[in-house]
Amino acid sequence: MSSSGASRLRSHRGSLFLRTAAYSALVTILTLVAFGLRFILHERTMLYAHLRDQGETLALALDSVTGQELEDQDFSRAVAQAGRIVQADDEVLYVVFTPPEGPSYVQTATERRRTELDDSWRPSITEKVEGMRSSELAEGEVYHYARPVTMSAGQGWLHVGISAKDYYAGVRNLYQIVLDLAVPGLLIGFLTSFLFANRLTRPISELKRFASQVAAGDLESSVHIDSNTELGLLGDTMNNMVEDLRQSRSNEKQAMEKEGLLREQEILLKEIH
Repeated sequence: MSSSGASRLRSHRGSLFLRTAAYSALVTILTLVAFGLRFILHERTMLYAHLRDQGETLALALDSVTGQELEDQDFSRAVAQAGRIVQADDEVLYVVFTPPEGPSYVQTATERRRTELDDSWRPSITEKVEGMRSSELAEGEVYHYARPVTMSAGQGWLHVGISAKDYYAGVRNLYQIVLDLAVPGLLIGFLTSFLFANRLTRPISELKRFASQVAAGDLESSVHIDSNTELGLLGDTMNNMVEDLRQSRSNEKQAMEKEGLLREQEILLKEIH
């Protein structure tokens, strides 16, 4: 086979190998990304659910403890009850009692005051008030949960604010865990992709080499594929075909030699006569 033909063959093999390896690596990357995103979303949902349960439990407990004071409009005692909870738990940033009208009663870790707040602290009774938000009562983002409570003046609201530091710390840990798992996973995936591509393309390249040699007239060539797959069966079939061609060429050569001898004998006989 010519050097240009061999060069084209190596080029085709390299292209097939690289494409196969690239597709396998892409499948690995997409699988890892899908798994990582699913894991992060699931764990973030669990962290947020824990934060929501914490806010709901705290609001329910405060409602039970201060229910009588709120019905009697005794906000000073209700705030005092809330102050003990705020000071005992570092994660609780504030508790706010908002009556239907007038100023709200605020208890934070550092102060207790009576102040006017905007209308967002008096949502409609059907509105669900919970989630991450920035608040003027605490630095940074907090988890805010509000619960409607019964007061003597009508329907009021009990608000609690919980620190989101543990939530965001947990999210950062999730990203770190995924990153720590992704790096070795990608390395293993790339190595597996190249091994798979090499194992898949090597028999194909051997078949292409064999076909090129046979097409160039080399019937002494043979293909060797150590595989029990369809490629191995194809290699055996092509070897049998070339063997048949060799046998056919050999028979044709013998027939031509016999025909040549017969012609020589005829010529000699004619000369003798």
